[in-house]
Amino acid sequence: MTHKHLTHLFNQAATSGKLDLCHLQLTALPPKLFELKNLEWLYLDHNQLTTLPVELAELTSLRVLSVTHNQLTTLPPAFGQLQNLEWLYLAHNQLTTLPPDIAELRNLKALSLAHNPLTELPKRIVMLPYLKILSLENTALESPPVEILSQGTSATLTYLRKSLHGRKQWTTNLLLVGEPGVGKTALLRNLLDEPAPLSEEIMTGVTVKTWSLKPSSLAKVTLQLNTWDFGQPLSTIHYPLSTIHRAVYLLVFHAKWGYEVGKLYHWLTLIQATAPHSPVWLIATHLDEKTEVLLPWEDLKRKYPQLVGYHKLSNKTKQGLPELTQLMADTVMTLPWIGEVWPIHWLAAVNAMRAKPDYYLTIQQFQELMAEKNVTPKETIILAKWLHAIGDLLYFPDPHKLKNLVILQPHWVMNLLSRLLTSPVVSTNKGLLSVTLINELWGDLEPVLQEQVLNIMEHLNLAYRMSETQHTSVIVERLPLDPPEHVKSWTKMSKAKEISMTYSLNTFPSDIPSSFIVRTRRFSTNTHWHYGALLADRHHFGLLQAFPAENKLQLAVRGPYPHHFFAVLRDALELTLQRYPGLHIHRHLPCPGHYGQPCTYEFDYAALEKALTRNIQAIQCHETFEMMPVEELLFGLDKRSLEAVLQRIEILREENSKEVEMRSWVEWSQRQLFHQLTAAQSSATAVAALQCPYLFTLTPTEVNGWQKMLVMPEVKLQLYCQGTSSHLPHPMTKEDGGIYTISDWRRWNHLGPLAFWITNIAFTSSLGNGLDSPPILPEELTKLRRLQQDFPARIDETVLPSLCLLLKELDPSEQWGGLQRLVLPEGVVLWLCGCHAEEYRRKNR
Repeated sequence: MTHKHLTHLFNQAATSGKLDLCHLQLTALPPKLFELKNLEWLYLDHNQLTTLPVELAELTSLRVLSVTHNQLTTLPPAFGQLQNLEWLYLAHNQLTTLPPDIAELRNLKALSLAHNPLTELPKRIVMLPYLKILSLENTALESPPVEILSQGTSATLTYLRKSLHGRKQWTTNLLLVGEPGVGKTALLRNLLDEPAPLSEEIMTGVTVKTWSLKPSSLAKVTLQLNTWDFGQPLSTIHYPLSTIHRAVYLLVFHAKWGYEVGKLYHWLTLIQATAPHSPVWLIATHLDEKTEVLLPWEDLKRKYPQLVGYHKLSNKTKQGLPELTQLMADTVMTLPWIGEVWPIHWLAAVNAMRAKPDYYLTIQQFQELMAEKNVTPKETIILAKWLHAIGDLLYFPDPHKLKNLVILQPHWVMNLLSRLLTSPVVSTNKGLLSVTLINELWGDLEPVLQEQVLNIMEHLNLAYRMSETQHTSVIVERLPLDPPEHVKSWTKMSKAKEISMTYSLNTFPSDIPSSFIVRTRRFSTNTHWHYGALLADRHHFGLLQAFPAENKLQLAVRGPYPHHFFAVLRDALELTLQRYPGLHIHRHLPCPGHYGQPCTYEFDYAALEKALTRNIQAIQCHETFEMMPVEELLFGLDKRSLEAVLQRIEILREENSKEVEMRSWVEWSQRQLFHQLTAAQSSATAVAALQCPYLFTLTPTEVNGWQKMLVMPEVKLQLYCQGTSSHLPHPMTKEDGGIYTISDWRRWNHLGPLAFWITNIAFTSSLGNGLDSPPILPEELTKLRRLQQDFPARIDETVLPSLCLLLKELDPSEQWGGLQRLVLPEGVVLWLCGCHAEEYRRKNR
């Protein structure tokens, strides 16, 4: 940047109070900057700054300071002098510590420290009276736990404040997994010093017991391990592994049978997909029958870095058992969460909860139990969510029908599930579960509780109701293995347009298809089997097929304009796959063919994305060696094809034809724009931010004549109900309470670019989500295009939470015009008025 241009920026800043020095490769700040004593907004993002000069503290009028994406290692010691600072963005730097006087920023509302190697926070930071947003994702902090961070700022600050006086916790889980008959139950009995079973009958369900042991490094500490032994058929499905966190795994195999019969590679790949950071020990049993254990240890260790070691023992002679006890104690002591500081009152409350014999409590009973240990109702919800995340209990605050139930012993639900999965009648009925059969299998449960357990299974994507009558449920794990011989609806559309994508996995968790079937149940045609389903939406059909022997999935949609329905189903499938954080996924797109002839080649989706990023126009089909245009291959599949989609919409509008196609592309475009917004945030802050309505319009009030020079115009914020696929988003009214007046927009001026973007989303959404919508107008299409072009280049992890903070300030009671939060099965968050919320729940029970 030239000196002349820089001088011009400083002159403007002297008048406006706002200075933007982003993307200038600055290694130091210009001295002239510190002459701007009235500067209120300073943006220094995307430079090369390693530190900030002490003179920065002289800019005492600063209200917003953003220094993201630099190389900061320290902050100036006089930082606390910026007493008027309200918004401080420091994400994506190299900060390891913060100066203690940062706690002197008494007016601070938002502090973003995400993506820094921070190891600790100043304890007094929790005393800042107005701090409402604290972003700490992807740091090196040991406290607070990530499960607390994921709940948002309020939970994080509550935990930090309570942890000023805390006590260390020494509890974790120990999971025994492996093939049937290898000696898992006998091993556990030996570790717990229990008598051997009278017979070798195969266990069903799950057994959870506590194992206490002493680490050699801390004599006064007792480790408590919750041991989980999975019998049939739970050991053959993957739901239990995906719900128990913070665990050490013992993968048990029979020494005489060997590692191949024990399917060690299969189990390790599954554990890697489910819990990629959990330590794993290989345990060879029946050492008394064979002294030599053949094991490709080096190859296993190379492929599965979480492997800690392997150990040989005999359940019969108990040879090797004392050594295993010590190995487990040493391994547990290396876990990052062992010795984690828990607030004293919280720990006392949890210990009281663990001592209760009850399987479940109502939320009121749970709150009363917590209150006995001085845990407030607000803290109780935070604690319940944390305990759910680490696998101590089951609590679902979001589903409308589950929010009043707390399951104290998750294995109780697993054993109820085991009754269904082992019932020959359920298998004979092809997974259909009637009220009569429920009473036979769960006769010991009251009808109300039967209903709640079914609701839990639905929420965990294990079952769903077939109709609004709710008299019959489908247990997806017990659907027929083979598809119907002839899927007529799909076959009839063989000549229609088709979009498909193939997913190649490193392992195949068997519940992926069943989970997807439950997520997409609102599109069900009641044509489904264990490894696939036929779905429908208006003029389109979708087909999921799984090929477990090949570790593959294929998702396809046929119809006149299949892109939007494909995007919806793909979101549902991608969300299902996210349950396995260590899963390796390779996506492929089929070649569309050449000169009217089909082609069997599949393009690597990641390679196509990379080519588009590097502006490579064509890529070669390795089957025919023909060059194929990259943009055409990704059209309607990649967010970067949004501009081409908008051009297509404009052509259709000018031709005044194909209204159905135009609306399909508009719906697709809106979905991509919302993805673009939430993808800019870290996952934790985005989820926390969407706890508030995010669809609204901003309208400045009219100020005329001489008042323009003296009066800051007020801004009207109007919330919108997002409707459903059969309703247009519509504004809330004054009677609803969904209209607010912002008297001083300057306080929120730094959110202006994103506020403009979201405002236009609200207008654009009126383009319609239904075929009965009004025609698309030229000015509305222009807004849609501007959204894509004007998406803010500078967007920090705290932007969406900042918008949420604005709404909470405008409406402290958080009524928001009566809007209710719903999460679609594919992960999209909707805020609906009471009428539309109830209609959605009724249709999707």
